[in-house]
Amino acid sequence: MIKKTNFILFLFLSVIIVRAQKLDVSLYSDYSIKSFVLTPVEGKYLLFGDSVFIDTLRPTDIIHLSLDSTKISVKSLDEIFLSYTNVEIRGVEGITNVFKIKPVVPTAAERIYTDGLFLHELNGRILILNRVKLENYVAGVVETEGGSKASKEYYKTQAILCRTYALENWHRHELEGFNLCDGVHCQAYKSKCKHNPEIQIATEETKGLVIVDTSMTLITAAFHSNSGGYTANSEDVWVLAKPYLRSVRDEYWSKGRNAHWSKEIEVDQWKRYLKSYGFNLSGNETAQSFAYQQKTRDSYYRYAGDKLELKTIRYDWRLKSTFFDLVPRGNKLVIEGRGYGHGVGLSQEGAMRMSDMGFPYDKIIKYYYKNVYIVNTEAIDFFKSDSLNYKK
Repeated sequence: MIKKTNFILFLFLSVIIVRAQKLDVSLYSDYSIKSFVLTPVEGKYLLFGDSVFIDTLRPTDIIHLSLDSTKISVKSLDEIFLSYTNVEIRGVEGITNVFKIKPVVPTAAERIYTDGLFLHELNGRILILNRVKLENYVAGVVETEGGSKASKEYYKTQAILCRTYALENWHRHELEGFNLCDGVHCQAYKSKCKHNPEIQIATEETKGLVIVDTSMTLITAAFHSNSGGYTANSEDVWVLAKPYLRSVRDEYWSKGRNAHWSKEIEVDQWKRYLKSYGFNLSGNETAQSFAYQQKTRDSYYRYAGDKLELKTIRYDWRLKSTFFDLVPRGNKLVIEGRGYGHGVGLSQEGAMRMSDMGFPYDKIIKYYYKNVYIVNTEAIDFFKSDSLNYKK
């Protein structure tokens, strides 16, 4: 018991230390930004070049930043500053600080974020890092990933998932000098939370809550758009089997906009495709020969002793999911599909439906993840007893 308690103590100390910091999130990570314009929207910012204070920035001030060889050139409307190896735009503590950023070369959509920025050159581009408080980051991800028109318990659910992911992947881009990127490689983060204040409230009301498994390890908080009726086992999509990422019969999927989809192909296309993967075909097969139905999720498509992973078929044909049937229709095959995404973990549209029906966030989480705990990383009482502050 002492050994296990010490392990859990180490885990929680590590998480609390991490939470005390801000994340560095790479913005416009899919672009090679050479120059951009920054405008404070709210609050007050301090501008630093190579750790030396340069100027104070207030709303309506406009700063142009551009790549100058391996340095960052800084200009305002009425003053040209020097070029610096590192530039920091730091929000004054104790107030809300918000800024707009608009790439110029190459051009890209304007975005709005909270907290501060840290900039330097990396591989011929400006590495733009949003130095952001964890809860502000989480709220921005929730709105980007889940939209702004869901109900509060869904937002609480998504906030806990996003927070768990951020802490579990804190070192994902460590070799590049930051924590996470703003793309789907990590979590989509295209703006601060700006359209629905309920998201920020839900994030604050679940502040510090994360999901751990029975060994008190942060889980892989996988989620997808729509399960199609069954979620997938983790090993059917990725390499490792996770005890909490088990296939679940999902009763709440069918009302989502991504519940059903279809794609029509010629039967000769399908024959050529199967032959390219070594399937032994006679050439006389009809559309009816390839009729196929999944009652629950399969891992492989099988025909006449040959098989092919469904995830390969999904990738090759750009399908929304691996959960589909093949329905003959004349000389064609209709791929009638269910769900959208890899299918592992939480179904966002299913969770939204559960939230609309009155399920609380902990019930939603435990519907999709098996044998997990929802734990508060700030549960100081934990250190005073052998019990955890959790919902089980």
